Amino acid sequence: MVKRISISGFKYLWFPIISFFYTVNSFAQNEKNDPLLVPYSNGINFGFKDSITKKITIMPVFNGVGFFYGRYAKVKVNDKWGIINKKGDRIVEVKYDSIFILRNNIFLCYLKYKCYFLNETGKAMGTYDNFLKFEDNTSLFSANEMPLLNNSTLGNNLLYVVNTGGVYLNIIKMDTVRVDHGNGTATKYFIEKKSFPYIKDGKFAILNDKAETITPSDIEAVKVYMKFYKPTENKDEYKGTFLVDISDYTVMTKTGKRYIDLSKPIYIKRKGFWETMDMKGKMLNDNKFESVDKAGEFTFGILNKKKYCISEDGKNITEYNQ
Repeated sequence: MVKRISISGFKYLWFPIISFFYTVNSFAQNEKNDPLLVPYSNGINFGFKDSITKKITIMPVFNGVGFFYGRYAKVKVNDKWGIINKKGDRIVEVKYDSIFILRNNIFLCYLKYKCYFLNETGKAMGTYDNFLKFEDNTSLFSANEMPLLNNSTLGNNLLYVVNTGGVYLNIIKMDTVRVDHGNGTATKYFIEKKSFPYIKDGKFAILNDKAETITPSDIEAVKVYMKFYKPTENKDEYKGTFLVDISDYTVMTKTGKRYIDLSKPIYIKRKGFWETMDMKGKMLNDNKFESVDKAGEFTFGILNKKKYCISEDGKNITEYNQ
């Protein structure tokens, strides 16, 4: 697959997004008259300074720092990471191999192949072996256009799927991208590396965007509706919505953009049977099925050799007699 990018069109789309993000993120950081802090280096170590007054507000005592997302930033001492606030107070101890600041001031911390979810007080909310993030695309920005917005109050709705006892697998695929400058200069090609993660085996749980568990932690499998898009030269072509087992290697490693459809139910498997729930963890019906699959426009459940049609919202079940 060769994907074409127009440089002139890219600039037209990208700069308004960056400008909009900077304005909104600046507003978020200046909430309650908070200063807008940016990284600062004395040539050896790193700290932070006020972007307006240029005054150093947090002394350069760190080996590395990240940008502030809201009230918090990650900092590095030697080869370990922690979290500080705008006063320089350490919210999360500097002891983790890596840290990501998620939405709603949730910190995802990795240490010795374990992932820890912490809230903004530094309190542990859960410890797991593996982690996947699923976003929808109902917001203004697509996932590929919002690497920074994922850490703000903006962006797509999402769910976290966590796992204990399983294996995190990450398939790397290469894609050829063609860049047209549009000014008569030669077209260039470069190789784009893409990552396709999935989790196999173990037990699953589902968390909301505040990292709160909305399911038990003994789920054997998870199926979600995902919208798939095929990259073309000019735009991403919608290919359909499919019911996907998140442990299915064949589906989870397909190239192209994909988003979870959180307007539709989520299916979880416990004690050998599939149950239907919404994105808040509420069970949508009392039925349990031996298998659940989507065929065409319909989703079907099988129980005792009988076939049932499940409505799009997951609330109504009718026996299928055709």
